Amino acid sequence: MNAFIRIYLMGVFLSAFLPQVAFSEDENLLEEVIVSAERKEQSLLEIPVSVSVFDTEMLENYNITSNKDLEVRTPGLQFGLDSPTTIRGIGAPLHREGLDLSVAQYSNDLYFREQYGVVGSMFDMDRVEVLRGPQGTRFGAGAAPGGVLSISTRQPGSEWGGSSGLGFGDH
Repeated sequence: MNAFIRIYLMGVFLSAFLPQVAFSEDENLLEEVIVSAERKEQSLLEIPVSVSVFDTEMLENYNITSNKDLEVRTPGLQFGLDSPTTIRGIGAPLHREGLDLSVAQYSNDLYFREQYGVVGSMFDMDRVEVLRGPQGTRFGAGAAPGGVLSISTRQPGSEWGGSSGLGFGDH
């Protein structure tokens, strides 16, 4: 019984110090991602939406240069040559005048009624957001039911700049 009391007291004593050592408030474990999914910029952790976000740095690091590259990195997103853009398998096979698309596509907050992708190249992109599920309350009735593909290009700055790239391959 004496050994049990010693082990119990040692456990109580150690448990008072372990949480302070394991969880320090000064350390940031996750990088904060700012999105505009609800039409205002806020943290990705604060919005109740299933979303995939790619900023400029991620687009460059993952070498996302086209819709097909974006499709590979985004779960549930598909661009087709002869079929419309789908998110989670939801996409209208036929496009008729007067009907909204199943996946709304925005470029710089402008709605496009294009079912095969707004842009073919991811050149000079600032951010790409893929919101899954109905987004009618945030983007209007045209955004339901599949989701929203929102693409933002880089805004002009006060400094001159440029970029270049070089690639090679064995075809």
